[in-house]
Amino acid sequence: MLPDYYEFFNPVRIISGKKALESIPGILFESGARKPLILTDAAIVKAKLMLKVASALKAGKISSDAVFKDILQDSSMDTVKAAKDMYIEMRCDSLIAVGGGSVIDTAKAANIMISEDTGDLHQFEGVDRLRSPQVPLIVVPTTVGTGSEATCAAVIYDPEKKAKIQFVSPLIFPKAAVLDPRMTETIPPKLLASTAMDALSHAVEAYSCLQKNPLSDAYAFSAVNLIRQNLVKSLENDGEREEVFALANAALLAGLAFSNSMVGAVHAIGHACGAVAHIPHGIAMGLLLPAVMEFNVRRAEEYYADLLLPLAGEDIYAQTPVNVRATRTIHEIRKLQRNLNDLCGFPLTLKDAGVTATQVREIAKASINEAALITNPRDMTVADAEKILMKVL
Repeated sequence: MLPDYYEFFNPVRIISGKKALESIPGILFESGARKPLILTDAAIVKAKLMLKVASALKAGKISSDAVFKDILQDSSMDTVKAAKDMYIEMRCDSLIAVGGGSVIDTAKAANIMISEDTGDLHQFEGVDRLRSPQVPLIVVPTTVGTGSEATCAAVIYDPEKKAKIQFVSPLIFPKAAVLDPRMTETIPPKLLASTAMDALSHAVEAYSCLQKNPLSDAYAFSAVNLIRQNLVKSLENDGEREEVFALANAALLAGLAFSNSMVGAVHAIGHACGAVAHIPHGIAMGLLLPAVMEFNVRRAEEYYADLLLPLAGEDIYAQTPVNVRATRTIHEIRKLQRNLNDLCGFPLTLKDAGVTATQVREIAKASINEAALITNPRDMTVADAEKILMKVL
């Protein structure tokens, strides 16, 4: 059934495929930019992925001298400010983010500080607080989960509040997302699994949250299908390039979906897990997804039932009675978790990921203040969040 009203907006230019990196200089030239600040992290540098980006920039006569690489797993306000300061010191005119979600969100947040000419990022937290056009930002993902290359949001950790702060605005969208198979061919198996589960959570929540619409449904459905076809196979085949790159495209599709439909309680609780216990975002998403679906199922049964088709394939979908398809979808996700545990050690409990029983109450309280709950199919209380967490602990 169509919603009474919906909007869909995504201005990100998408370049995906062989030698996609070589398109970056042309995109910068179109914007009148010549000296980007490149944001990345130490792991990307160590894996020598930056050499591929630098080579593509050099071939297009673009400087690659300004590189900010001091970005950790949960990027903080101080990190964002340091990136902004380097941008000004090096007299840059654009941004290139090369990395996963933390790197991309740092670039988006630095862009806010640069474009709004501010020293206080807090004044722009929340929804639609930005007023100034942003400097050109090109994103080169190196994982297969965040989808942030195609979203209008950024999440930054605030150590003083012990919370992840969200920034949402149409102005945050990157100018371009550049997906190149050379940038995703060295992902460690556990990181591959956790980021793909992040993408799966994006797609499932996009398909079932209150702001869903026919266009976001199409992207989410396709993302789930690509994940089913390629995730387990890529781990069994020791990171086959084509399968991993298919997962990168799945993450992009999921990002396109949830940038319009938004996400729900999986992300609300997951962000709180990251802020309080500092567990990796993708692992939190992958662990919480089926438990939150069980909580939501009475309000989202039809949508979860639909997703059995891309998640399990035609045979299982056809053989499963209509009234149990939703619960079978949840079963298939738990089955996927176990497969990932066998293949690469993906944790099966929050305790295995580093969450303690003493942190559950704090995480539950923090999750209730997350904006993601606004579009969750079912209202959630602190007690509800605690029950979900204890089920996964």
